[in-house]
Amino acid sequence: MLEGMLSVVMPVTRSNGEFADLFEAYDQALSRATCEYEWLFVLEGDRPGIREYLEGFREQGHPVRIFQLARSFGEAAALTVGFEHARGDQLLTLPDRFQVEPESIHEILAGLEGCDMVVTRRWPRTDSRFSRIKTAVFNRLVAFRGGSRFHDLGCSVRIFRRAVAEEVPLYGDQEIFFPLLARQQGFLVKEIDLPQAQRAPYVRRHRFGTYLRRFLDVVSVWFITKFTRKPLRFFGVVGTSIAALGLAILLIIIIERLFFGVSLADRPALLLSSLLVVLGVQVVSIGLVAELVIFTHGRELKEYQVREIVNGRAKPAIARSSPRGQERRDSVTAPDQFRQRGDRIGRRANPGKH
Repeated sequence: MLEGMLSVVMPVTRSNGEFADLFEAYDQALSRATCEYEWLFVLEGDRPGIREYLEGFREQGHPVRIFQLARSFGEAAALTVGFEHARGDQLLTLPDRFQVEPESIHEILAGLEGCDMVVTRRWPRTDSRFSRIKTAVFNRLVAFRGGSRFHDLGCSVRIFRRAVAEEVPLYGDQEIFFPLLARQQGFLVKEIDLPQAQRAPYVRRHRFGTYLRRFLDVVSVWFITKFTRKPLRFFGVVGTSIAALGLAILLIIIIERLFFGVSLADRPALLLSSLLVVLGVQVVSIGLVAELVIFTHGRELKEYQVREIVNGRAKPAIARSSPRGQERRDSVTAPDQFRQRGDRIGRRANPGKH
């Protein structure tokens, strides 16, 4: 089981009537664990009913700490607040709704051994077909762009070590890509299957703008994970391709003018090719500027993790307390050693001359 304290962080972003049942079910499951734990609730804005309920539990002696934000800043900001105030060696994030069966929490606690982060996949799925299709499409899109092999990034039940929270920054709406960003930093991330919660399945339908923003988040995470330290590779390929297309069109126009007598007047292709060349040069220039920024601040960017340091004890060449004769023998230089060895060989080969 886990060693040290466990900090359970739950961002409360929605007001729903199942919160009391949710907290009691998870608290009972955690109370059967063999480790010390604490609760950290981050309330987004005013949640009077939930706050009074949690304050009552805290007055009864439960390890509950409450943080209320001035307004809704997003789930990533709420998680960041919880990470900064957590005192445990391991952190467990839980959503403010039922996603997995609370009785299966012990499985994710045991799964942290041998890795840095454990994410969950709701399986088997019992929710609507629309939700399953939406989840499958999103995760395949992320896998196509970011190389991820996770099957359920939308599940917020995750456990990880403190180093992951300290090294992986969260901002915007990137909390859903937390496992992907952690793996990019070099942490070992494992995925396990937990049964989906049967009680009160949470069904949420988003507007079209939400799906569009999520698609843009996928593009941004793909760019962050692939080109953070080498932006010129991205902008260079795009800019060079655009400029090459413009030069090819311009070359065709020049050949037609020189060898086929085609006039340059009223040729929209000439303007298009010139614009493509200029646009390509500008895109490459953006990449060069980004490279200069990365080079200037490269020491401040850390994209690696040292998993283990293996130190060997160096054997001293000369002991400090050795006798004077031993020091003299050890102090003979390498050329002198080879010269003495050559003299001995010569004496053995020609004994009469010595």
